[in-house]
Amino acid sequence: MRLRSYFTAAAGISLIVLSLTLTPARIAVAQMKTVTTEIVNTLVNPVIVKDVDHAQQPWHHSASVFLQGASGNVQTVFVVPAGKRLVIESVSARVEVTPADSVSVLNFVTSVQGFGAFQEIQVSRQGSDLDGNSIYVGTHAVRAYADPNTNVQVQFGRSSIANNASAVITLVGHLVNAL
Repeated sequence: MRLRSYFTAAAGISLIVLSLTLTPARIAVAQMKTVTTEIVNTLVNPVIVKDVDHAQQPWHHSASVFLQGASGNVQTVFVVPAGKRLVIESVSARVEVTPADSVSVLNFVTSVQGFGAFQEIQVSRQGSDLDGNSIYVGTHAVRAYADPNTNVQVQFGRSSIANNASAVITLVGHLVNAL
């Protein structure tokens, strides 16, 4: 009797599996309704819109800093125009000092919301020019910002005050409209 119950159950399960296997599969299709959205833009309650890409204006600036009988100097190299924000994306530097000299500090300074930020520019000695002066260079990808009406400054220092020294800094990025 028990064997007969097991056999009947096995036959029933086999029939169910067989019917599921032979039944063709159907694709389920979801029905979607179109939703219409209306944006109301009034003078009292305007919709804020920001143009995220078209306002970018390419920008680059090179400046020279000279040291004559001084060990260091801070110099304003650019003033951000009113209504614009400066985004600096790349910086390059070339420094020329006497053979006994070395670069002690080289950075640029920007200001956002009243706070200044120093971005160090690491330079490496590349050899000497035809006059025997030591040449240091460096190029870096950066991300720095400067608010409207603020100064972009370069700080350049060296190890001694003998003779003259110079640095050329190139900043590359873009200006955007400040909100």
